[in-house]
Amino acid sequence: MFQTDIKRLAPVAMAGGIAVLLSYSAEAFDVKAIGSVTATIDEASYEGETLFVSDDQSASATFRSFGPVNQVSIQAHAKANENKTRNILNIEFSVMGEVGAGTVTNASVSWWPEGMNGEFFVAGGEGGTARVTLETLVLDASPNASGTFEAEVCAKESFSTEADLAKCVPVKGTFNTSLVEGK
Repeated sequence: MFQTDIKRLAPVAMAGGIAVLLSYSAEAFDVKAIGSVTATIDEASYEGETLFVSDDQSASATFRSFGPVNQVSIQAHAKANENKTRNILNIEFSVMGEVGAGTVTNASVSWWPEGMNGEFFVAGGEGGTARVTLETLVLDASPNASGTFEAEVCAKESFSTEADLAKCVPVKGTFNTSLVEGK
């Protein structure tokens, strides 16, 4: 369980770092949108964007390759929010084998309406179900990913509590983003 909680914490911690950078003036940091995530969360529309900070080459849409396994993390920040640490939608998955013909495994979706300051929702290893279908995944000269996702995300009060399987909401959407190789 501890490893799973750390895995869920890492995207939000990264969002916090990007949000701190975004809180400075535009002249101080070059932050740009590199992709989009559009979804319906429990019948409410969600429009998010993935971000790239050129000053430190960090991004909220990344990939890492470990031999035949490629891990992808797509973290969207709601366009409507000035506070980029809230209303974060995170989609993660692995692809085994050749990128073009590989199988998507370990899909997870999480939604952080209040960031790390309140209840959040998870699907995948901890509760609920998650499915990712790829339209494209390119990890060479211009890395990018597009596809669809569908999940039933279930509420968690904190990292140390179990997901409440009686308090779940449907999430369904699409993503289309450039990717940056993770460090």
